[in-house]
This record gives sequence, structure tokens and C-alpha cells, in this order.
Amino acid sequence: MKSSRLTVARKIAIAGMMALVMALSLSLVACAGQSDEEILRDAITKEFKSMKELDASAMADLKAGTSGADFSQFDMTAEKFYQGWLKGFDYKVDSVKVEGNHASINVTLTCKPMNTILAAYNIDGNMQSAMDITKTKTTSIILPYEKYENTWNPGPTYNDELMKVLMGNPVASGTLGNSSTSGTSSTSSSTDSSTSGTSGTSNTSGTSNTSNKSGS
Repeated sequence: MKSSRLTVARKIAIAGMMALVMALSLSLVACAGQSDEEILRDAITKEFKSMKELDASAMADLKAGTSGADFSQFDMTAEKFYQGWLKGFDYKVDSVKVEGNHASINVTLTCKPMNTILAAYNIDGNMQSAMDITKTKTTSIILPYEKYENTWNPGPTYNDELMKVLMGNPVASGTLGNSSTSGTSSTSSSTDSSTSGTSGTSNTSGTSNTSNKSGS
């Protein structure tokens, strides 16, 4: 039945999206010689670039985040899933604003909305075809960061903002647990793109598990 097929597909897709979100959720240690703006911009740029290129490190993070997902349901490997989804993935760090211990990073992301992919998949059950025909969408979002004891951590709406872009529609606040408890509010806007593409990451848990990386 289509409904059962879509339910299974959605669970795997959500695991993949969460893996990507977790891979992009960084804790950054401030260091001498760089301003907070530089630390945040450089680190965000590095990680998003890794996902855009879908290099070995990015793929390893995504596969680790979805180690329990059965991509054979789509007649695909994890690599093929992420390569198909993230084809056309792109980013631009538009601005970084720091006010005391709070920061707002304005980022424009381009990717294939998972809801659109799933809708296409539900028609004929071919995930590769669904990814191939899905066009990318460009969305501007604000990612919040908060500084505590010399470390910048993602704010409480960080995960939700990323998931809005990856899913293609609003996600109820708080559904993707984040380690931070306070932060700046964020807004997003989007436009459709004529480019198609794929690439991806995954995680099987909705709980944020940010990685510690030096901003130096």
C-alpha cells in the first residue's frame, strides 16, 4: 500500500535529514587572534562547504548518523541516497552579527525539499527518479548561536531552522531537541530554483548532539 510505503520512506528520510543537521551543528571554541564574527563565519563556511562537496568526511558523518536506516527499501545504498538528495546543494553565508553572547548567522541555502521528493516517490515508488525530478529550492534563514564560557553553541531554534529548509515546510518549534536553552528568534524566506540536485546526511535520533570543534 502507498500509505505504508510512504510511512517507511518518511522515517528513513527524517533519519537522513537529522544526520545532516547534526553534522552541521557545531560547538566552536573562541580563540585569540580571531574575532567572534570570523570564528563563526569560517567554521560555518567550512562545514557547509564539506556538505556541498560531499567529501569523505561529510559522507562518513552522514552514514554514521543513519547507521540504523535501511536504505535498501529504496534499492539504494546510503551513499546513493545522499548523492541523489544533495545534488545541487549550495550555501552562502550572507552575514554574521554578534551582540554580546548572542550571534545571528544569515545563511542562504539551496537544496531539494524532502517533502517534494517523498511526494514524487509515493507516486511510483522509485526514490532515484523522485530525487532526479525534484528541483532545488533556495531559502534564507537565520541560525542562532550563543556563547557560554568561551564556547559558541547553536541556539534553541538552530535545528528547526535547518529542518525547515531540508523538509520544505515549517517544523513545530522544539521537535528537534537542541542542547541550548535560550537564543535569538529567526525568520526564513524562500524561492523556488530551476536547478535540481542531490546530497545528504542522516541521523536516527531527534536529539541534538553537537560536535566540539575549534574555531582556530
